[in-house]
This record gives sequence, C-alpha cells and structure tokens, in this order.
Amino acid sequence: MAYALVIVLLAALAVMGYIKDTVAPSPLAAQQTTQAEWTQMYGQAAGAFLTANPGYSGQISDQQMVTELGSSWSTLPAAMTRSGMQHGAFVSGGVPYAWALLPTAQTGSAVGKLIKQDAVAAGNLSITVDENGTLVNPQMNNPQPAPAGVPNGAMVVSAK
Repeated sequence: MAYALVIVLLAALAVMGYIKDTVAPSPLAAQQTTQAEWTQMYGQAAGAFLTANPGYSGQISDQQMVTELGSSWSTLPAAMTRSGMQHGAFVSGGVPYAWALLPTAQTGSAVGKLIKQDAVAAGNLSITVDENGTLVNPQMNNPQPAPAGVPNGAMVVSAK
C-alpha cells in the first residue's frame, strides 16, 4: 500500500513538472529570460574585448563593447539602459567582468539563477551575485571578494 502511494505521488510530480515546462512563461519570467540573455552576451563581449586587447585594465565603455557584440547585438547596451538595467564592464587582474543591476532585487535573484544555468553549462562564464561585497554563486559555494565598483545585488559575469 505504501509503495502504491509513493508511485502515485511520483507520477503526480512528474505530471506537474511536465505542465510547468509546457505552459507559456509569465511576462515576468519572459522578461527575466531576456535580461539573462542580455547579461550573458554582455559578459561574453567583455571577454572578447580583453582577447582583442590583451593587457587592458580598467573600465570598458559601452562604445568599446559594441565592437565586440557584433552588428546583431550592437544595440544591446542601449536596450539594457532602456529596460532599467544599470550595467558596466571592466578588466581587473587580467579578468574581464560585466555586471548588471536589474530593476528589482527579486528580478536580479531570479535572473541570476537563469543565467547561471545557461552559461555555466557552456563552461565559459562564471555567474555570481554581489552580496554585500562578496561574489556568491548559490550552487557552487565558492564565495570570493567582489571587484571594486560592482553594486550590491548586481549579477556579475566573468569570463574564464
């Protein structure tokens, strides 16, 4: 009897997972996914900028990033600003960083989880969130000091 109950519960959970994955995302979830993709692309552009400019250190302007983003993403920095995302990029200690501070902490937290799943799987980016001066990745448990200039609560993307 107990096994039958467990099997029924497992089947119910599987059906709930299927429904969750097949139902259209909410507008907030769609916005979070878009912002996650933007931040990921911005981080990749910071890495490409450093590859093209070895030895560079300091802030990377949006104008400098446009070249690395390519023509299809050249309007990304302006789109990030229009959507209310504060953002920036820089190189510190030979590591390129890009950060994005989203309109609300809740959105930032959710997007941080989304972008981590996509980018870390690709193996070329490290995704963290600045929590009071410490870069934290909730699943990797490897906190490290945040570079100067990154706002509290910002998602931070660094190229490996």
